[in-house]
Amino acid sequence: MKPLLSIIISVFNAELYIERCIQSILNQTFKDFEIIIYNDGSVDNTKNIIMNIEDRRILLINNKINKGQGNGRNIALKYAKGYYITYIDADDYYNDPKFLEDVLNITVKSDLDVVITPYIREKDKKITDNILIGKLDGRASSVNYLNRCYGTHAIGGKIFKKIIVDNIKFADIGYSEDVIFMYNLLKKSNNVLSISRSGYVYYNNCCSSWRPNKLEFIHFFSSIRLLLEIYLEIIKDNVSINEIKDFFSIWNKDHEKRMHDYIKENIFNKSIFILFNSIKLSIGILLFFVKDKSLKNFIIQYSLINIKKSKNSRFIKCIRNISDKIYKVCIKRKIFQSLYFSLIYSYTYRINDKEYNYI
Repeated sequence: MKPLLSIIISVFNAELYIERCIQSILNQTFKDFEIIIYNDGSVDNTKNIIMNIEDRRILLINNKINKGQGNGRNIALKYAKGYYITYIDADDYYNDPKFLEDVLNITVKSDLDVVITPYIREKDKKITDNILIGKLDGRASSVNYLNRCYGTHAIGGKIFKKIIVDNIKFADIGYSEDVIFMYNLLKKSNNVLSISRSGYVYYNNCCSSWRPNKLEFIHFFSSIRLLLEIYLEIIKDNVSINEIKDFFSIWNKDHEKRMHDYIKENIFNKSIFILFNSIKLSIGILLFFVKDKSLKNFIIQYSLINIKKSKNSRFIKCIRNISDKIYKVCIKRKIFQSLYFSLIYSYTYRINDKEYNYI
């Protein structure tokens, strides 16, 4: 007999949290569910912890190579048999045993496509504020979602009809993949209800891979991809920029500073040292071929770079000052926004207005 609800967890190196997450599900008064756990190449003790929890409703899928949360969710969905789908992150949990029962009663009784509930922040136990409560159609709810009228952009704490989720895929690389997924899912839904019932606890893991303090290229690229994909979708859906202006404000708040820091560190600063090392190498080659000692001393003394004190040379300080001024102008003139779109167009293209492919 098929379960009413499939609960999907994509997990990677969550040995500190996964047992708490699973036990919070098993402790629910609602029992007609299955738990599909996709172990995305964990190298810690996550797999053993899951295997030690004995419950016939748990299905564990192991993958040897980490391919990202979006890919894990897509694969797990293929195994799902429930009429409804919900997702929970491995470090999150339910704090109320009646949460799933109460939300599903509302979902089934009103034949809803999507039910949205607010988050409880684990840090301070506060419910996310500014939650828009009520029933809406797909287009209105998708715009509200982008503007973060439902608390956060994550997909936890929401119930979906599987028939709708089956036609939508998560991006299989990158981060923040649930934003475009949720936007596309909501706009294809007819009956969306946001309720005040809470019970999903969001744990803000400061060391999680999707929001590190220091950006790597994959985070930089994914943030740009998200921004562009939203632009492409709203253009196709005839949604005006003004309708989702709050989304771009949120994006700037969440991503812009770290992305600017990434550019400064990996483009401006590295360019300085590449230039510096190139000149230093050229001088070194010149000195190798010069045999006259007095000429060598002259080159060393009057060259732009003092080789013995290169880190404190006037030349490198001058270049750094110029670089900082250029960087500040780019920030002020919002030149980086144009750079973001130029970069993403180099990596992303669309096929048949439906699929995204990443080179």
